[in-house]
Amino acid sequence: MTNCTVTCYNSTDGSQVDIQSEAEIFAFVMITLTILGVGGNMLCVVVLLRVQQTVKGTRLLKHLSITEIFALVLCLLSKTLPDFITARHISTSLKPFVSPLAFTVYTYEIYLTVLIAMQRALALTKPLMFDIYVHKSTINKMLIFLGIASIALSVPHWIALSPQLYFDQELNRTWLHANGNPYRTSYGYSVFYSGYVTFIVQCFIPVIALTISNCCLIYSRIQMTRRSVLPNDNGKKLIVVVIAITSISLVTHLISAAAMLFQENPYSLRLKDLFIVVKLSINFVFYSLFGRAFRATLLIVCGVTRSSVIGKTADVTSI
Repeated sequence: MTNCTVTCYNSTDGSQVDIQSEAEIFAFVMITLTILGVGGNMLCVVVLLRVQQTVKGTRLLKHLSITEIFALVLCLLSKTLPDFITARHISTSLKPFVSPLAFTVYTYEIYLTVLIAMQRALALTKPLMFDIYVHKSTINKMLIFLGIASIALSVPHWIALSPQLYFDQELNRTWLHANGNPYRTSYGYSVFYSGYVTFIVQCFIPVIALTISNCCLIYSRIQMTRRSVLPNDNGKKLIVVVIAITSISLVTHLISAAAMLFQENPYSLRLKDLFIVVKLSINFVFYSLFGRAFRATLLIVCGVTRSSVIGKTADVTSI
């Protein structure tokens, strides 16, 4: 197969724009960020598994890191791989499976982040209620509910992109691709579900929930600082980490909302994909910056420092 390069002209100055080259450069950046993000999240999982989790909610961060690893890989397969023209046949074959699965995992990741933010906000604003009602079994039930809800929301994608075999004359072989189901072009799927429902589920509701939770966290943190009644050091660090995570998530959802409203602009969609990958990759940086115990355990995991030395300088609990 002969590779082709698509060239168009800039409407403002008439200069040539190599679309394919831009797409491949962007794909290279996305691959680099994805590799860093997967590596960082794997380190997060290893460290959080070794950390003694004394603050409620810390174990959710471990689940978040695992979910983000899968989300990054699926984002790479569904969003980045098609930008390489030589891999387009592979991406076409993977689309019926990868796209619905990516939607499911990313939706789960969104509401897992919302759950972490709401849980920490409740712990600060209603500590007695939090201690009474929030237990390990409660968290497990919430995670199961989020998983079932995320799968249910992606069912229309599975129906619309159900796989079908076809013969590719250029490659002289049989490939899989999404079938020509008329449901894909129907108003119910292409407009109502892919447009309105996806906007509400992945943008509107998370923005509202994260904004309220973040405001509660910041306000409670300020009030506690004024009254000098801050929780222990582990609790303080967890508050800062959750505020950082929810803030970058909030920015990402706002950009995603703008991209969905201006879909005709390819750069807005690329910016959305870029911020999604950054959001899925950056938690390792937050843990390392704000978590003294996380840094201490990371040094042990990497073999830089012995655990006996760390034990003299840091209480390796929570993050």
